[in-house]
Amino acid sequence: MKRFLNALLAFMLFVSLSAPTSFAQSSIEDTMAMVKNANAKIEACVYDAQVKAEGADAEKVAKIIEQLVEKTNGIAEQTSEKAAKDGYSVEFGYTTYVVGGIEVEIDPMTVH
Repeated sequence: MKRFLNALLAFMLFVSLSAPTSFAQSSIEDTMAMVKNANAKIEACVYDAQVKAEGADAEKVAKIIEQLVEKTNGIAEQTSEKAAKDGYSVEFGYTTYVVGGIEVEIDPMTVH
């Protein structure tokens, strides 16, 4: 009986120590997929803004850009917060896009 309990204890110790590593590997993949999805959403928002801004007057372009920056910053912030909960940091690298003839800095992300 003592051998059985020792073997059971050793098995439980092994499983408990190896489980966090398995979850961390899965989590980084999930986090990277989440960031990739967020970047795709950001690029879609930029494209939509560029299409809307074609032929628009300056006031309309300014409003489109304001909405674009607000929406993409929201996507980036939400993604960054979710990644931080998993223990990862997200780096923002601004990219310049042209919307209605005006250069706009938008922030795609990478995981670290």
